[in-house]
Amino acid sequence: MRLSEWLNLLDDKIEDPELENSFVDKVLTTWELQRSEAMSLPIDFKKEMSPTVLFNDLPLSNCDDETKTWLGDIIHNLWLVRYSVNELTSTVIKCANDTDAAYQSLQKALKGCKDTKYIETLRSYRGFFADLLDKCRFLAAAIEKLPNEVKAV
Repeated sequence: MRLSEWLNLLDDKIEDPELENSFVDKVLTTWELQRSEAMSLPIDFKKEMSPTVLFNDLPLSNCDDETKTWLGDIIHNLWLVRYSVNELTSTVIKCANDTDAAYQSLQKALKGCKDTKYIETLRSYRGFFADLLDKCRFLAAAIEKLPNEVKAV
């Protein structure tokens, strides 16, 4: 959201002195905190959302370990295929990598910027900011496509 506001600021559609003074140093760098979360989400998703987690609750928790293993493998693999989980998580990984690459490109470009608190100077970097926003939107869309509840197969 703040990145979209930032582009509006660069385009003279809004005025926000606070955002102008803090965006590059404080808001933009939040990606660094979220990067590892975005990169681990697809891996964690496969573990946490697999129907095999249902073996942790009754009545399936009463199954013996051998049954949990062989049946769990079948259920997990069936879930991967039926819900295209590998394709969905691969898309999230690609989008997260693309977002990170856009962020790194922007940071590299900003190293040549004399004053990151002066909006007139930062307008020349608009393309980098717009690219990052696009990549963030693609990442958000990819994450939204992931199933949001554990489903029995």
